[in-house]
Amino acid sequence: MNKPITLYDLVGTDDRRMSPFCWRAKLALAHKGLDFETIPLKFTEKNKLAFSGQEQVPVLVDGDQTVFDSWTIACYLEDKHPGAPSLFSNTSTRALTRIFNHWFDKLVTLKLFPLVVPDNFDVVCPEDLQYYTESRFKWLGKTRDELAAERSEDDFVEWRLSMDPLREQLQEQDFLGGESPLFADYIVFSMFMWARAVSPWPLILPEDVLYPWRERMLDLHDGLARKSKGYDY
Repeated sequence: MNKPITLYDLVGTDDRRMSPFCWRAKLALAHKGLDFETIPLKFTEKNKLAFSGQEQVPVLVDGDQTVFDSWTIACYLEDKHPGAPSLFSNTSTRALTRIFNHWFDKLVTLKLFPLVVPDNFDVVCPEDLQYYTESRFKWLGKTRDELAAERSEDDFVEWRLSMDPLREQLQEQDFLGGESPLFADYIVFSMFMWARAVSPWPLILPEDVLYPWRERMLDLHDGLARKSKGYDY
């Protein structure tokens, strides 16, 4: 009997799944119609990934194959299961999605990071708090209190403007991929799932053209994302 596909998935308090990159992998697996189970992993449980040679999630184990990095996992699933719904539509779209992946992570997600991190402290597991405090200060050079004091609603308004190219696309179609989602949709949506898990600040408002898209994404794959623990907005 084949072992089920397993995915190591970052977890916080109340079983909050708060890694955007793990969300990309989970949604890619669901998109392909594959059965899988997740193994929740705390920040300070990196020793459980020693077998993979990695210290960060997601890590996917499929039989004797170990695959890490959300983009590599998506490509692995696409190539291994070509008969299942495609994540990229074709090879040219895959290449363009790779460029989109770089753009989105470096110019959209990173700008959001310091706005959401102060809330993330409230949902990391207690045994992870010291590690999270030290690692985020090393990364951002500021304490939680400093980050929280600096941010404002104006910062979120400015950040929302960075999503305007996506709004243009979603005024014309239901998903970035067209009539149905592709991996580009999961790249963007994973950021919303991270924020939804950790922060009460709403990233988008009901009147935003992105809002109905996000609702459609929450309902995909039998409500996989909507069933996950998070703030209700």
